[in-house]
Amino acid sequence: MFRWVEVFSRVLLAVFFLVVAIIGLLYLYLSTTRVDLTLSNHMIDQVNEVVLVSAKWDTEILRINGRLSEKYDNLSHYGQKIQYLLDQLPADEVITEHIHPLNITIQEKSNLVSQFKSEIITLKQSLAALPNIYQQLLESDEIQQSEFDEQFLKLFTNVANYSLDSSSATLSEIKQQILVIESDLLNTNLDFKYQDLLYRFLEQVGTIMIVRPDIDIILQQIEALPIQIQANAITNSIRADVAMQLIEQEKNKTYLTYYAAALLLILILLAIRLFINYFRLEKMVAERTQDLQTALENLKNSEMIMVQTEKMSALGQLVAGVAHEVNTPLAYTKNALELTRSNIEQLEFRRFVNLADLLVDLVENPKAENANEQKKNILVEIQQIKAHLHELDFDGFRYADMVDEINALINDGMAGVEQISNLVNNLRNFSRLDRGHLSRHKLSESIQSTLTLLKYELRGKNVTTDIQEECVIECMPSQINQVLLNIIGNANHATAEDGSIAITLKRLDNNHAGIVIKDNGSGIEPDKLKDIFNPFFTTKEVGKGTGLGLSISHKIIQEHNGDIQVKSTVGIGTEFLIKLPFMIANKHGKELA
Repeated sequence: MFRWVEVFSRVLLAVFFLVVAIIGLLYLYLSTTRVDLTLSNHMIDQVNEVVLVSAKWDTEILRINGRLSEKYDNLSHYGQKIQYLLDQLPADEVITEHIHPLNITIQEKSNLVSQFKSEIITLKQSLAALPNIYQQLLESDEIQQSEFDEQFLKLFTNVANYSLDSSSATLSEIKQQILVIESDLLNTNLDFKYQDLLYRFLEQVGTIMIVRPDIDIILQQIEALPIQIQANAITNSIRADVAMQLIEQEKNKTYLTYYAAALLLILILLAIRLFINYFRLEKMVAERTQDLQTALENLKNSEMIMVQTEKMSALGQLVAGVAHEVNTPLAYTKNALELTRSNIEQLEFRRFVNLADLLVDLVENPKAENANEQKKNILVEIQQIKAHLHELDFDGFRYADMVDEINALINDGMAGVEQISNLVNNLRNFSRLDRGHLSRHKLSESIQSTLTLLKYELRGKNVTTDIQEECVIECMPSQINQVLLNIIGNANHATAEDGSIAITLKRLDNNHAGIVIKDNGSGIEPDKLKDIFNPFFTTKEVGKGTGLGLSISHKIIQEHNGDIQVKSTVGIGTEFLIKLPFMIANKHGKELA
């Protein structure tokens, strides 16, 4: 019984292979009919036309980018034409799987072109505005006779070059020129009308500096679109299908025995192709990962530079106060040294040194041959000292008193040097680059250090501090100092000359310390309150604020797992609450060492 089952199975298997062979034979026979190449050639021509239109599209984009053309409306025409050509392709199964990615890529290119069109129009408008503003500036004799004429001519030339070739060197030079111009504007006496024109000029330059890199990114994205590759995939699939049909057309029934070998060869080729594509994909993923890592590192470096730049900007505003604080102790230190030198020279202390040398020699060699001569010299030296004191009207003068006076003067000088040293240490601690370095720190020291640096700026202000509890937290001290300097400095600018600023340090709960900074200044309008932590937003006058202080402060506190809260009423004042944890926890909830 089992043998019959085995035989029957073999028969069925043989029948199965026979049927397969017959089907293959019939397929080969039917494949000998003439292949119609008209449809295939038409599809290839359509795909090539898509590539050609896309290339013209790219050419027009480059012409517009190079300001060789202003036909912005033609940009959308190319996209519509390509979409029309793709819609005309027949729904052939050979190309169906390749058409969909190409459609997505064309749609993505249309979106990028729309962004490019919007950005290039903005760039054109800003570039067009620069000559007009510059022409208005030249109408002023003050401008022509000032340093702004040459500065803005150089800036205009660099901006024009940058709009065509956005090199990092040109961008760096433009930024340096803007810093010089903005610095000069702070000290200029030009008419406000022309100052406003100068700022409008710089505003247009700023727009160009923002838009030009965006355009370059869009152009790079457009260039990276795989339209040619996807079109080649379609034409290759069509040609492969045609070639297969032609091969099959030329086959003879005698090639039936090679059918299995041909099928196996096709499978091997497909496996090799899949293997190659796999490694290509792995390479692309590795490159993209490296690009993302590089971008992340650049972002971290830019953030660190921005924080240190704002810190240096804040230090620059304290130069006048620091100079005043240094001059006072330096003056009486100098005075003490001058009095000390005068006393030493007036009383001729060198005579006492000579007298001491003579006495030492006499004590060490009392029986020397010249002992009597030495005694006479000592008496002569003493008489000369008395005569000198008599000439100075110092009869009855005690040198011990003079030594005490000199010691007092030296102590005064050392006290002045100590004050200067403390001020320098405060400045050094504030400006130190300690990003990523955590330590245990007393918040009261940060408050005191900041108030010391701002002592000259806060002259005339009623500044009170209330240390309800000494709070020692884990933090980056110089960054906390920077936050306090920004917020207390803002409170100083917001209050009148006799305004009040109250600073309170207290424990909020078991896990958090709080610093409250309250002023009776002008306050912040409710509609602007929500934007105060946004980069480059400022309520100060033009040229008096970068708009980065509160933004950087907010980010610093967030990095410390803290929070900044603000309440303000126009005409009454503003209150900031800085909330900081005693210990900083990492993402896994473990405290940092």
